[in-house]
Amino acid sequence: MAFPTTAESFEELVVEALAELPAYFRANLANVEIVVEPWADRATLSQVGVADPRQLLGRYHGVPRTRRTCGYNLTLPDKISLY
Repeated sequence: MAFPTTAESFEELVVEALAELPAYFRANLANVEIVVEPWADRATLSQVGVADPRQLLGRYHGVPRTRRTCGYNLTLPDKISLY
């Protein structure tokens, strides 16, 4: 499989991959935003200890479901960034 050459074609692949996830995984993506960005920003790279932005392909921003309590509500969506 050839790698996509445009941001649009990569986003299409992401949409297709999400649609093919089993229902259990899709259900657990409630209140999670998935975004495609060209590169991670400097703050993100610094937080994860990566110097070269080409080495970071994705990141989860938020509270893992295993750490959420009954008080976890009225919050902005967690986010998965794909670079």
